[in-house]
This record gives sequence, C-alpha cells and structure tokens, in this order.
Amino acid sequence: MELSEEIIDQAYRAEAEAFSALAQQEDKIRDMKLEIEEFKEGSASRLKLEAQITAEGDRATELFRELKEARDHLAHIRDVIAFRALPK
Repeated sequence: MELSEEIIDQAYRAEAEAFSALAQQEDKIRDMKLEIEEFKEGSASRLKLEAQITAEGDRATELFRELKEARDHLAHIRDVIAFRALPK
C-alpha cells in the first residue's frame, strides 16, 4: 500500500477538523454553563438548559472519540512511513 501525500494530507485535515469541532463544542458548553446562572434553581428554563448541557456534553464525548480516532490513524501513518524508511 502506497502512502500518497493526499492520504497523509487527509489524515492531517481529519485531525484538525476533529480538534476544531471539539474546541467549538467545549466553547458552546462553557457559554451554556455561564448562561445557566441567569435562571433560578429548579426553574423550567434552568432544567431545560441543564438537559441541553448534558446532551452537548455527550456530543463532546463523541467528538473526543473522533479526535482520538483521527490521531490514532495519523500515528499509524507515521509508523508506516518510519517503518518504510528503515534500511532493508
């Protein structure tokens, strides 16, 4: 299997996109946590926002897994490149 520059570039892009999506999700959750302070404890609005934060946290967990997979794929590509560079 030949590793073209295109495959390597795709792996780097996938990692960057996954990292960016995770960072955006973390920002969204942080903003929601700040917003929640505006509502009274136990209010319907606060409970709804708490549920949204939980759902967004689940999405962040999924994005973290995607980032890990992208990084694992990139590490595998680097290993193959290093192995192929070894003297025969």
